[in-house]
Amino acid sequence: MPTMNGIPSDGEWFLAEGRSSMIRARRNLLPLAAHSGLTERVVVTWRCRAPLELGLPSEADYAELAQFEELLVRSVQHGAILAFVITGDGCANLNF
Repeated sequence: MPTMNGIPSDGEWFLAEGRSSMIRARRNLLPLAAHSGLTERVVVTWRCRAPLELGLPSEADYAELAQFEELLVRSVQHGAILAFVITGDGCANLNF
């Protein structure tokens, strides 16, 4: 498995869901990140085209978001790690 500064490029994720928001994050990333030398945080915001009433993405939005996330992760895999995604208020914030 490829790594970025000693952090595996893929790992186990957990999901915390609320009524109008959710957080998907890499499990056990914090102890690895502390010694990785990765010091910058970049947030990429994806705005949903047709969010549901509570602000979460629709099925069509999820399909587009999944494609976008996959393309973005592949594009930056040699310089960044996707650590967590916060979804709500009609957008998804991908935190690298």
